[in-house]
Amino acid sequence: MQLKGTGTFVQALLFFDERNSLEQGPALWAALHEVERFYRRAEPNLSFQRYFISSTVPTISTITSAWRNIGRLLTRQGLEYEYTPDVPQDRERVTATIPPTAVAGPSPKTYDQNKLALEVRRHLNLGASADNLLIVTDRPITPPEGWRYIIWEITSGAGVISTATVDPNYWRDSEPNRIARIKHRTRSAAITITGCQLGLSRCENPGCYMFDDVDSYAVLDLMVELGPEHGIEALSSTGFEADVNDPSVVQVPVVKDRIRARRWR
Repeated sequence: MQLKGTGTFVQALLFFDERNSLEQGPALWAALHEVERFYRRAEPNLSFQRYFISSTVPTISTITSAWRNIGRLLTRQGLEYEYTPDVPQDRERVTATIPPTAVAGPSPKTYDQNKLALEVRRHLNLGASADNLLIVTDRPITPPEGWRYIIWEITSGAGVISTATVDPNYWRDSEPNRIARIKHRTRSAAITITGCQLGLSRCENPGCYMFDDVDSYAVLDLMVELGPEHGIEALSSTGFEADVNDPSVVQVPVVKDRIRARRWR
């Protein structure tokens, strides 16, 4: 099977809270890079663009940047190396504030994902019909009537993921590696949405990124690979380590036998 996506895949990391931007931003920025690296294993010519939208965008030190440049050099030479790009590049930084009133949902505690998609398109100068848009935001989005919460929704031609309800703090869960857990759950959801944009079908394999019945945040913890049932040899049984020491590092996709994602330290 071949992936069917066309055009440019636009990824937008949107923070309303400055603390979340500084605390979670580097790890989630790395997660977006990992989504690209994952699917480019099967289709190297896929085109991705990333943007970090926040009133405060995190930076990295000069020393850290130097080490990461070495990592990029080794990667270009064909060596598997984990690195974090400069987070983010100038062209990827969008220092902006979206007024909560512009994206308010029917409940004062949630934001409207349709309005979020429209505002992101406006800030990035994307056409209303531009497809393959993925938005990751730190605010709860509006669930369907009768639902307590929702993790993501594909709406208005865009996939919108809320990191709020995948945060252990939201549920008052004790999690020593909290940022890594947020990253893993968000990355699994992002791989699902991008997979749908690439023409992959949802499945009944609970360990697969394309699992259809994601009825709680905990289900994302088990989604660690693309199952062989999807017939994409370059991605079959491939995923990412979940419980890592530095979640801001951009990871190399690995085969299932090397993944320890089903257990957390």
